[in-house]
Amino acid sequence: MRTFWLVNQRGIDKNFEMKNIIAILCGFACMTGVVFSANPEVESQIKRIKKWYQQIESDKSLKKQVIEAKSELPYEPKMIRYTRADGELKKLQIELLSDHGFTHETYYFHEGELFFIYAVDEYWQFVPSENGEVDPERPETLDVGSQQRYYFSKGKCIRALEKQAETREGEKLRQLLKEAENKPLDVDLGAAEYVQKAKLVSEIKTLKELNAFLEQFTK
Repeated sequence: MRTFWLVNQRGIDKNFEMKNIIAILCGFACMTGVVFSANPEVESQIKRIKKWYQQIESDKSLKKQVIEAKSELPYEPKMIRYTRADGELKKLQIELLSDHGFTHETYYFHEGELFFIYAVDEYWQFVPSENGEVDPERPETLDVGSQQRYYFSKGKCIRALEKQAETREGEKLRQLLKEAENKPLDVDLGAAEYVQKAKLVSEIKTLKELNAFLEQFTK
């Protein structure tokens, strides 16, 4: 389960778990030891998904709409919509920024249907030194990152992959993630949740709608 690392007013590091918001915006499937085999039909679908992805990423004509909201939640939410001239949604980014890290999720659509999700989590936390001691004058930190990729066909998740890395040298985290091995996730866990989540957030088009959506987590 994804979490956001925050520091309270006394400077004590604590793990703030957003149960409801994570369920809708930041949930992700549990790691398993599943190894996928080369299924010709699945590989054909993956190839088509990658083609659609490249088309969207290279399309400079897409209209960009940024929606930023101020809320009582412990992070700053931002939504970025990319649509065609006829209004068709092609790409949707959700960004959640906190003092100790961020979550980015990007949803890709083809003719109104979700086909790919790319999710990134990075955060840092205070940790004891490698010898187990804590120096309040020079506290050490651990940077943790993960990347998830979810491939969908006709509303069903056909492949899910994850990379993970952590380091005490924060500037090396991105390179470690780049070099990390993609490991398979169980596609039967969380698929329906992601489809429903994509439907909910894709319907948000205005700041008023985003604020109304966020209100359920601040009551």
